[in-house]
Amino acid sequence: MEISLNPVTHLIKINATSKLNVIFVYDYSGKEIKRLRTVPNNEINVKDLASGGYILAIQTRQGIVMKKFIKSNRNTNY
Repeated sequence: MEISLNPVTHLIKINATSKLNVIFVYDYSGKEIKRLRTVPNNEINVKDLASGGYILAIQTRQGIVMKKFIKSNRNTNY
């Protein structure tokens, strides 16, 4: 499982072969920022997040995968 567009300004694309059940977004202190039960087109909108480092916890039938990403306010993607 991979995420694309890192650093990100608006959308994170998740490349996965399994169905995404739940996605959690945590800041580096471990605080839950978002919980998503539906992820249309395997994309997550993070435009509302402050700049900084975050962790995605992506839950599928096979388990949970953790991925780090950087949120930037510089326009590097759509």
